[in-house]
Amino acid sequence: MKDKNVIFSLCLVLTVLAILVSRIQHEPKKSEFFNRHPKNILYSEKALCSMKCFHIGNEEIELVMKRGIINYRGSEMNYKPCPELLLQGVISGNRTLQILFIQCNDSTTVLNCEVKRSSLHCPCF
Repeated sequence: MKDKNVIFSLCLVLTVLAILVSRIQHEPKKSEFFNRHPKNILYSEKALCSMKCFHIGNEEIELVMKRGIINYRGSEMNYKPCPELLLQGVISGNRTLQILFIQCNDSTTVLNCEVKRSSLHCPCF
């Protein structure tokens, strides 16, 4: 009788564990906060000035947008109605580019961009 209780308890515990593991594996993944494929990309005057100064093209902006990492310290995700996000990535010449984006609905605006550790002085700032 005792052996049957142990076997029953063991089967019950294994069943519960199997259900828990199954639910954890099938949870939906969190979607990323930043839309990396917006319909529209706009540029502020300051961003255009910085791009000209640091010799940055639209392709490099889009590269960082698609593959860059979000710098949460420099981002203001609680700004209402549109959060500001700072992304950074490595571009041509092994330069690190930081870009400040603001996203509203389907539109993304580049507010500013800066090449880190650059010797260039830009009058845009």
